[in-house]
Amino acid sequence: MFRGISKLPAVIFKIMNTKIDLKSSLCGLGIGVLATFAIGAATSPNSVGRYHFGGAGPQYFLVDTSTGQVWTYDTQQAGVPRRGTDPNFFEPKM
Repeated sequence: MFRGISKLPAVIFKIMNTKIDLKSSLCGLGIGVLATFAIGAATSPNSVGRYHFGGAGPQYFLVDTSTGQVWTYDTQQAGVPRRGTDPNFFEPKM
């Protein structure tokens, strides 16, 4: 019914008796950690999540979290005094 099922115990025995070289394992782990640090250090400061958008009702804000600059947008509902909209709110920020 299952071909090769009789060879399974021999394969498992061979895998379980494999010797692991500790020096090679630690070297591989060290290279992996260094590669992780190198990738993290090479990440662009303009990464995803730099700009946050929020607000409620007629007033909205766009915040640059790396510089702290805030742009505002007011939808100016009828009968509500205008609070102010930045003229460059819709321009690219990068």
